[in-house]
Amino acid sequence: MNIFLTGGTGFIGKPLLKKLAVEGHRVYALVRSLSKFEAVLEELRMTDMGQTIVPMIGDLTLPKLGLSKENIAQLLNCDTFIHAGGPMNIGLDLTEAEIVFREAAREAAGLAESLVREGKLNHFVHVVGFMSPYDESNALTDLSGSGGHAPPYEIMKFEADSYIRKALRPLEITLSTVNPSVVVGHSATGETEQTGGLGILVDAVRKGAMPLSPGGADHWLPMVHVDHTAAFIARLVGEKPAVSDTYYLLDDKGDSLAMQELTKLIARELRVMSPLAAAPPALMQRLLSWGGSRLLGIPSESMNFIVRKEFPTASKERVLRGLAVNQETLRRVVTDLDYRLSHQDRKLPGDVNLHVREGMTLLVLEDGIRSASGITAKVISEEVSLPSANRNSSLSSAGQPMPLLLVPGIYSSAEQLLPLARAVRHDGPKLILELPGLGRAPYHHHPSVIEGYVEGLSRLLRSFDEPVVLIGHSFGGLIAAKAMESVPGAVRKLLLLQPALHPVRKAAYRFPKLSARLFRRGSFRLISKQLKKSGTFAMSENVPEDYVRYVREELASPRVLSTTAEISRHLTRADTFLPMPPAWKRGKAAILWGKADAVWRIPFALQECHVETLPFGHQFPISRPLETAAWIDGQLADLRDSINPELLFDTP
Repeated sequence: MNIFLTGGTGFIGKPLLKKLAVEGHRVYALVRSLSKFEAVLEELRMTDMGQTIVPMIGDLTLPKLGLSKENIAQLLNCDTFIHAGGPMNIGLDLTEAEIVFREAAREAAGLAESLVREGKLNHFVHVVGFMSPYDESNALTDLSGSGGHAPPYEIMKFEADSYIRKALRPLEITLSTVNPSVVVGHSATGETEQTGGLGILVDAVRKGAMPLSPGGADHWLPMVHVDHTAAFIARLVGEKPAVSDTYYLLDDKGDSLAMQELTKLIARELRVMSPLAAAPPALMQRLLSWGGSRLLGIPSESMNFIVRKEFPTASKERVLRGLAVNQETLRRVVTDLDYRLSHQDRKLPGDVNLHVREGMTLLVLEDGIRSASGITAKVISEEVSLPSANRNSSLSSAGQPMPLLLVPGIYSSAEQLLPLARAVRHDGPKLILELPGLGRAPYHHHPSVIEGYVEGLSRLLRSFDEPVVLIGHSFGGLIAAKAMESVPGAVRKLLLLQPALHPVRKAAYRFPKLSARLFRRGSFRLISKQLKKSGTFAMSENVPEDYVRYVREELASPRVLSTTAEISRHLTRADTFLPMPPAWKRGKAAILWGKADAVWRIPFALQECHVETLPFGHQFPISRPLETAAWIDGQLADLRDSINPELLFDTP
């Protein structure tokens, strides 16, 4: 099927573009910039689909959508026109909203008329919004005054809906009006590129600007996952026979969280105090419009999406079932939004995927060796000779590549270990765990802080078909060691990088929020000085500026700040640490140690382990990825050459 798509580079458009192309449709995508379109294809990993996805240079704000005569001629073969263009910006003024919605709808309808008259167009899909008052029963009625106190953004979307319905009626083609509710992140990972919508509420709660819940037990915020939205529209395109109808993409009210429950869930995930009580959205909107919006950073228009009424879902269910908002994933949506609000300019690199496995968040690298690029490559020196590691290792005992699983520490993240993971010479899967409560991972909410991490990692280890090589750094080393003790049969080899294996009494750990304040408010020069003084980095090293910037951004999240503080305090307690497990005595563990560390040491009980040293500080896996990777390569090569069957079948 040939499809013309507007909005193909947007939040909904990108997964829709990929879904349509993967299903074998030929998609003509309206784009303003060829370079942006190519970047989107790169992001979607669809650069090899040049015959399936065809860019059409144009603009929603121009006559005939800015398309050339040659491009319009190409569209005559299109069966379906999907109009999903327009910004998600509830702060648009009337003139801006009129141009991108109503006038764009006028041009889209005019183009559709030409494609029907001269071409093969028989189906028009219009993506509007759940607050539109129009459906099949009043399609030709003028409801322009029914918007009440709706913002220009909503009013112009309603008028665009009305215009399309009236303009296409004489053409006698199928019109499918899709009304998404508030679109939130992916139903598996929670990834939410768009920080508007639910992100406005998340931002308000995390800043402490929402002492009252906007709405009580009878109010709700209808939501739909972005991938569900794309799947629904793709299903509509292939539906035979196609039927003109209006489809509300939302759950039944009775199956959704009330506003008080939703704000409590958000507060719990952000680890802040829940709103004390509820207030009517209309009252809160009035207060915000009187100046509170500027003071608190909450647009008064955002209150319009909090509703009491229910919406029909029968037409949606007829086309595609199973689109309910996943309440567990909603935790991930909140966490992902929190991460993006802290790190506004950071995106996952193209060779990395975000995965969820056994409730744990993972960054997964594509197979193969990558150069150690990123934040630390420029500080690599020649102080250390690198062990020879010319052979790649797959560590396969049954024809399947052995996974490598890295576990970071605090004041770090999975993202910070990407340069190291890329540099390790290994053909099998390379995975980096995101510690719950840090980075992109929701907190575990276990009654025991430490056991929550150990149980989660142990559960993850059991899920692999083969034992893994487990690599833990700092606090991640402690958790990795405890997990191996819990499920020794799931770990082929334990590699510890500067593991935290004894209690510390340093003020930075006893009063962690003071350290956080230094990171957030101190100058780079002051922070660098303190990091070198503590041995976090060696005196001879350059402290990576991006590392400091990352940690500073990360600690702006109350979720991350609370989690980091909790872990730090537990690292001062003797009961957090256990004696060396017996499994270590059989050669299953090796340690790489940075001698410049002024806080941590190797416990005497572990002196029998295989230990090698580097002249660097505690964070050497971040500042020295090549040297660290070379040591790991050597360990993997030794392991491959001397696989001991007994190590594969330890009793859990």
